[in-house]
Amino acid sequence: MIAIYYIFTMLTGCLLAVMVVVNGRLGIFIGLYLSCVVIHLVGLVASSFILTAKNQMPFRHPKIPLKLYSGGIFGIGTVLLFNAAYGKISVTALVALGLLAQAVYSLIVDHFGLFEMQKRPLNKGQIPGLIVAAIGITLMLRGFSAQSILPVFLALMTGVTVVTSRTINGALAKRSTASLSAWYNHLVGLVGAVLVLAILGFPGSIPYAGINLTNFWI
Repeated sequence: MIAIYYIFTMLTGCLLAVMVVVNGRLGIFIGLYLSCVVIHLVGLVASSFILTAKNQMPFRHPKIPLKLYSGGIFGIGTVLLFNAAYGKISVTALVALGLLAQAVYSLIVDHFGLFEMQKRPLNKGQIPGLIVAAIGITLMLRGFSAQSILPVFLALMTGVTVVTSRTINGALAKRSTASLSAWYNHLVGLVGAVLVLAILGFPGSIPYAGINLTNFWI
């Protein structure tokens, strides 16, 4: 049974790569902030269909702490960070940096039992794996200019937002359902994205000129 969860985790990584490309291209065409609104709106509509099919209704779990509804806020950060970095470094490097940061931050969450997670003390045997991964990513970034420093930093920050959002949404799912958790995530994300768009305004375009979309994958 545990093996299935590992498979789901691997599939999440695959979906993440696809999400980065689709969302990044959308951000280039309609703007950074507007794309965030569209992404969460599509997610909300899709999750609403799922709730309808499962005959599940939101707002029927009054005892859930308000903090567990905040996953969508961190989801906004994930979209904005990935879209802002997209096109400046390769998708391969972008996803690899994000996954490395996720691994490091996940170890911190497990070690201290953050976000209602069970405490799992750091195992020294995990450190060599992180070092090898970091060396591999460093080799992937060889030849990048100083202009890549900001996108690299943004990609690393997605590790924090992804893990935080995923962990909070997971805790919410335990107190409701996985489908409801996804719905709440997109609803909060949509409200937050609209506020970001209203405050920062149009166009919110990614400020990178001359992006080559022909070989965006490598």
